[in-house]
Amino acid sequence: MADVYRALDDETRRLILDELVRRDGQTLCALCSVLITKHGLGSRRPVATAGAPRGHLMKIRLTSIYVDDQRAALDFYTQVLGFTVHHDIPLGDNFWLTVVSPEDPDGPQLLLEPSGHPAVGPYREALANDGIPLVQFAVDDVAAEHDRLVGLGVTFTQAPTDIGSAVVAVFDDTCGNLVQLITEKREAGAGD
Repeated sequence: MADVYRALDDETRRLILDELVRRDGQTLCALCSVLITKHGLGSRRPVATAGAPRGHLMKIRLTSIYVDDQRAALDFYTQVLGFTVHHDIPLGDNFWLTVVSPEDPDGPQLLLEPSGHPAVGPYREALANDGIPLVQFAVDDVAAEHDRLVGLGVTFTQAPTDIGSAVVAVFDDTCGNLVQLITEKREAGAGD
């Protein structure tokens, strides 16, 4: 019984339980997003490295987003969103096409992956129907980025919204995906 009381006394577990009670049909991904953005879970916690030898921690180097047309996606992600091309290598009818943030050219790459696999369409359609973004990008000021993108003709499905610990907005990337922008709020005194 002492283990139960210890578990209930843990702040993180209480936040998770509270959000599970309020989840109102949210997917696990959406619930995790709320826990991270609203409650800051994971952002200020030490990294668990048990079992990983020193110097052998995993890092995110590449992630992908499915796109209907790689060349149209490249134009949108570079000309509108401001990413830069990292790789553009022909592979048969498609390309190994990655973009990066110009502020972090050696950082994680986003693969603009062809959406031809039969499972991709239903997956993306289900996410879009539920209003769930496929990817999230951090920006310094969601409201300013929203205004800039609207000026370029980008359609937002969610205007800038304050969710407590962050401000988020969601737009259609014209390539078959919803994309969430986020600006996390700094706690008073944090990092100052």
